[in-house]
Amino acid sequence: METGTDETKTCSFCRGLIGYEIKDAHAGFASLPPGKRYRVFHCMNRCPRSAPDGLECGHRHEYL
Repeated sequence: METGTDETKTCSFCRGLIGYEIKDAHAGFASLPPGKRYRVFHCMNRCPRSAPDGLECGHRHEYL
C-alpha cells in the first residue's frame, strides 16, 4: 500500500498534517470499476474526529 503526506492540507479539527493511502477499488465500490485506484486522506494525528472508514476529520478521497 502506498502512503504519503499532502503538504497542501491540514486537518479541519486539530490542524494536523493530512496523510493519504492509495487503495485499489474493489467490487461493490460503486463509483469505480474494479482495478482502478483512489487516494484516501486522513489526519496524521488520528485526532478525536477520526473515523475507522478512512474518511477521518471530514477529509474525502480522490480518484486516480
